[in-house]
Formats: sequence, C-alpha cells, structure tokens
Amino acid sequence: GVAERGGAPARPIGLPDQTRRLLRAPWQRRLARRRLGLGARETVIMHVSTLTYSGNLRPGLGMASESTTFDLDRTLIEEVYPALPHRVVFKQYPTQRFPHEPGYDHLFDLADNVSIAKDEDFRYLRAAADVLVTLSPTSTLGWCVGAGAPIVWLASEQVNPLADDDLA
Repeated sequence: GVAERGGAPARPIGLPDQTRRLLRAPWQRRLARRRLGLGARETVIMHVSTLTYSGNLRPGLGMASESTTFDLDRTLIEEVYPALPHRVVFKQYPTQRFPHEPGYDHLFDLADNVSIAKDEDFRYLRAAADVLVTLSPTSTLGWCVGAGAPIVWLASEQVNPLADDDLA
C-alpha cells in the first residue's frame, strides 16, 4: 500500500519491500518445492535455524554456545521433527559458517520426513513453506514474516531472548 508522509505518497522499495512479501509467490513456491523435492500437496514445515556458530566466542549476552546450538538442532532433527506427520525442511541460516563444515545430513540420522536444505538461499526457499519455525530475533525474521506463512516462534529466556515483554 501507499503511505502518506508530508502530503507525498511513500512506497516501500528494495529490500524492505522484498522482505515484506514474495513476488510471484505461486511460481516461487513451485520452483522452491521442485528444488527441494517436495510434492505440491504436501504440508511442509520449514525450520530456519538462525543460531550461528561463532567459534565459541559468544558475541553477546544470551548467545548460545556451539554445543548448545548443536544439541538443540540435533534434538529437533532427530527427536522432535520425526514425530510430525508432515515433511520438514531444516535450513541453517546463514548457510555456511566455517570453511569446512560437514552438513547435518552427514552428522545426524534423518527420518524419512526430514531433509536438510543446503546452499539454497532462504529468501527463495521460504516460498515452499506452509509453516515456518524459527527462534532467534535476527534479520531473518523479516524474511519469515514476508513469506506469508504462519510462524512458530521457539521462545527462550536463555538463548537470544527477546528484549522485553512487549516484543514477546
């Protein structure tokens, strides 16, 4: 929509507009699902893991250590998501954190309904999701909101907590 500011119309453009919505959503959905090997009629839950590995330097209060991040991801991938009756795509974002980083598909036992997205860019993959799951208030949250799918927020008071009750 157009917002009025000082009598002149204002239109969001560039990154804010792209983050806000998917352009040509039906086409992006079809292409993203084809790329991920997903059926058109499957219900797809996409987990966007935004907890970054930072060389155990813990860049701020509330930031998870590598072992906490790894254990959380492992628990979700091997114990929680296999119990769901839907397809689950687990996407680490950013895609690569270290020069040599074995993929989760090599580290974990994946159930038939769980897959790991690799180098694909989340901005485009998000079109494939019927439900998005995320847990860290990073800029990626904007991409999740812009997908137009319901979002499940895994809140934590210890790992990247939200700043105040109003945000929660």
